[in-house]
Amino acid sequence: MLITGAGGQLARCLADIKPADINLHLLDKSEFNIADTDQIDAVFENYDFDFIVNCAAFTNVDLAESRRDEAYTSNAEAVRRMASACSRYDKTLIQISSDYVYDNGINRPLVESDDTQPKSVYASSKLQGDIYALEENPKTIILRTSWLYSEFGKNFVKTMLRLGREKTELRVVADQHGIPTYARDLAHAIYRIALSDVGTYKYGIYHFANTGPTTWSEFAACILEKSGIRTPVIRIATTDYPTPANRPLYSVLDSAKFSREFAFEIRHWHDALDECLTRMAMNANANN
Repeated sequence: MLITGAGGQLARCLADIKPADINLHLLDKSEFNIADTDQIDAVFENYDFDFIVNCAAFTNVDLAESRRDEAYTSNAEAVRRMASACSRYDKTLIQISSDYVYDNGINRPLVESDDTQPKSVYASSKLQGDIYALEENPKTIILRTSWLYSEFGKNFVKTMLRLGREKTELRVVADQHGIPTYARDLAHAIYRIALSDVGTYKYGIYHFANTGPTTWSEFAACILEKSGIRTPVIRIATTDYPTPANRPLYSVLDSAKFSREFAFEIRHWHDALDECLTRMAMNANANN
């Protein structure tokens, strides 16, 4: 398996839980710039792999509004080129995508066949990448996930822990609904795909998120409570916290299709968060 974006939290989780019977090639941007056509050809020529997991992306949702070309180059055009190479070399592409592609006003858990109506540059570029991946390579799996966090890198959980210790109160949006997803659980799901009999599942679009809809404010309050931090969370509206990019008010992903196709039990985000916080504490103790 070849992993792009090796410095990101999902790639680091993939490396951390690697099964013994899978060989990994982890390449960061300095080793593999997915927007560079020559590098794509060189990687496909020089590395032996069956699956490529594309964790590399332009992920700064707000910055994408002012850097549209860069977002589309990384999230769409580079994916098209990579998927084309996968087709030529007969490789399976696992493309990591986003719940933000759905902003369609539906207020029940979203399934893979629901309309995609992205309202930001980031979301539109991710959707275009999904479209290109499916068009260019028949052996493509799109994994749309949401609100990703882990003990690695920068993410919402780490930000809330830091601010909870620094501030007297936290003001967090309460009207955006989604599901926090532990990157380690997503990594396990990716390995389930790789170790499954290809003949038993279908390529295409899948959702993967932990179970249990929530809001950013409820997520923040739970992080602090589980960590023994008593800083109050003040619930605010999206309109009280304007940002350059629009966020979906409802992007709860229904992951039943993935669970069914890959016989994979998906846990509640509360349980996943418990594990992540435990690992963070262990890492902090190890570094002291």
